Amino acid sequence: MAEYETFLHRWMEEVWNQKSEDAIDEMFAEDGIANGLSDADGNPLRGPEGFKTLHRGFLSAIPDLNVKIEDTVTEGDKISGRIRLTGTHTGEGIGAIPTNRPVEFTGLVVVQLRDGKIIEAWNEIDFMSLYSQVGALSLDLTQEPVRQEPAPDNSKTFLHRWFEDVWNQGREDTIDELVADDVIAHGLTDQNGDNVVGKEDFRMFFRNFRSAFSDINVEVSDVMQDGDKMSALTRVRATHCGEGLGFCATNNNVDFSGILMVRLREGQMAEVWNYYDFMTMFGQLGVLAINPPAPDDRSKIA
Repeated sequence: MAEYETFLHRWMEEVWNQKSEDAIDEMFAEDGIANGLSDADGNPLRGPEGFKTLHRGFLSAIPDLNVKIEDTVTEGDKISGRIRLTGTHTGEGIGAIPTNRPVEFTGLVVVQLRDGKIIEAWNEIDFMSLYSQVGALSLDLTQEPVRQEPAPDNSKTFLHRWFEDVWNQGREDTIDELVADDVIAHGLTDQNGDNVVGKEDFRMFFRNFRSAFSDINVEVSDVMQDGDKMSALTRVRATHCGEGLGFCATNNNVDFSGILMVRLREGQMAEVWNYYDFMTMFGQLGVLAINPPAPDDRSKIA
């Protein structure tokens, strides 16, 4: 629906590009929830005042932040938007000493509206890329892992079938049926760190990831369709019991969320944008650390 697309464009332009807190009051419901964006205690942001706290902190780190909407999917009272964020890291609002580096990262958001305001939003932003670009992210694959204590109707939609057959059941023949030979999978990387391109590269990624998480279960909580595009909210739960990620199994449980957008062509996936909270996943495996440089190391990263 055009008015929903207009709302999302206005939200990104006024709230983020023009830095307007008045727009937050006008467009974010008092009982609104922003999943994927957390307060100091790790809880989802609630209400305009909760959102303003994050807004101020993030803009203090990247004051020239610019958000561009690259694509949308709209259905019912929800809209999904694929976004690109650019700016310069000149402040400490993200917990890292300013580097003065340009940053560019992407994300997917899903927004549900009620009476012209955001009542709930789901955000999957590639913060791993952001922290990597400012030199504040490290993966320690040698440390002793920190041990963790431990369905929808799958016949209705293309994406429900995709996750059930391919990921939950491990059926590779469904990849041949539902994935185009020249597919581009943004957000999934090959051994060189490039986007997965082509069905056979995707098959290799699939085998490696599922060898690390052989009991993986992906739950699809919402699907939106708009012409040849689909978007879905997902939740991933599994046990890290193999070496497909490139390091020894920790036997830790993982539980993280994701949003994806798919462009279909002749009944197959032609292009996919994947935004999964891999920062949470690696944190649950005990191998992720955010290490802001010490003040005397400033010159090394400026």
